[in-house]
Amino acid sequence: MGTFVDADELYYHFSYLSPKNIRRDTLGAMHYSLMEEFQKCLQPFELHAKSSTLPLPRRKEAEYFAKLILDASYIVKTHIQMMSLYRTLSSPQSNLVYVELIKFLDKIERQVNTHVTHPELANIKTNINTELFILHKLFLAEAQMTMNHQFRETIFNIYQSRADLVIWKTRLDREGGKPGQNPHLKIPVYLWLNEFINTMLAKMTLIFYKPLWRQERLTGHVDMRANVSKLELAYPNMIEGFFQKTDCNFFCLVLEAEGLSGYSPDGYVCPDPTDLEPEQLAGMKLYPILYSIPYIDEVPLPSSSFSSFSTSSSFSSSSTTSSSSSSSGTPSSHQSFSATSVMTPSSSATVTSSSASSQAPHPTTASGPFPFSDTRLLGEHLPSIVVLLEDNAEELAQFRPRPVCVWFGNERAQHDPGITYYLFKVTPKVTAVCVYKRRIKEGDSTDTHVCEVASALTAHLRNLRVYSKLIPRE
Repeated sequence: MGTFVDADELYYHFSYLSPKNIRRDTLGAMHYSLMEEFQKCLQPFELHAKSSTLPLPRRKEAEYFAKLILDASYIVKTHIQMMSLYRTLSSPQSNLVYVELIKFLDKIERQVNTHVTHPELANIKTNINTELFILHKLFLAEAQMTMNHQFRETIFNIYQSRADLVIWKTRLDREGGKPGQNPHLKIPVYLWLNEFINTMLAKMTLIFYKPLWRQERLTGHVDMRANVSKLELAYPNMIEGFFQKTDCNFFCLVLEAEGLSGYSPDGYVCPDPTDLEPEQLAGMKLYPILYSIPYIDEVPLPSSSFSSFSTSSSFSSSSTTSSSSSSSGTPSSHQSFSATSVMTPSSSATVTSSSASSQAPHPTTASGPFPFSDTRLLGEHLPSIVVLLEDNAEELAQFRPRPVCVWFGNERAQHDPGITYYLFKVTPKVTAVCVYKRRIKEGDSTDTHVCEVASALTAHLRNLRVYSKLIPRE
């Protein structure tokens, strides 16, 4: 059983994912060897447990050890299955289907809870179940967020994952040593799951940007700007920095809502007993905007919700720019994407839009923007964006490193710079679009910045960055 304990400890350190160990598969060989040894040891104990010639105490003892060996073999089998899963996650070439991953974890959870019942393995079983439960909830949240746009279910599963991780931390610290030693910090599985949860929280603030801001404007009880800035990856702040640096005219995330049952801009729908069937989306409603700069919200709020901010609202220091096109905390320079970066918003910078510059300045709350009331930008660009999405659907679905770039203009018109559209998918149903009112050629500085941001956004929002952190550093 000593080898079994060593194998259990090594499993939680991800050492089997390092390049040299993948080639040799030392831990995998150890687990398969354990399975063979358990089978050899199990047979004599099972024979003794069933023997009618042995006294009852001896039969009970043999039954006890037979059950211990059998349950330990199921734990080893579970480790082998989970190692295969983590190898799949850490491979950048993997095309992950979260529905299948959820079914896979369901099967393993049933296997553990059905077969592993020996009291001596209770702590090991608890650790396995906690790991499986947290990962299961995070995969559910990923599928609900990126495939179904379900806000309520997403936030519930992320919350449950965090709550279980906190309980696991307390148990690990209580069982692992003296107070203050923090044994949980020495367990890579725990640290990675914590990072995965942080990644999902950051992603949620972008995918569900509008409903979160609406709640702040309706209640005034939540400072979204401050909360977002505390995250390891503050997507809105970073995108605003990119927007300003490249003098972008319009940036948006477009959801392809076709096939989503009960879609709502808020991410959830309260059931109405008078409605037999939900309204079917059609036309432009199939392509709602999840996030945009300038921030445009097509869903009006009650007029009373704005009055509560009248005393805390402030006007932009520049009368020639539209502060409604960005939040008051726009970073003053472009920030590179990093999983460990924490943004500290500036209070003075603004983002301009050539289409919105003629508008009077709009008030902003202490932490974020009021929606830009003039939706002409959507009318100007959204039809072209929808056509480009449909025309380039196959290419976008391949998640190529270089974004799709299309220029509309007249080569012979000297004073007409035309419009350049960049499109790249960040999740299977969400496409990022950058719009510039000028022609951008491949290789110039703006083109380079767009490619860099496309690569970073895609890596983070598809979880490729957090999955790559499964691989231990040599």
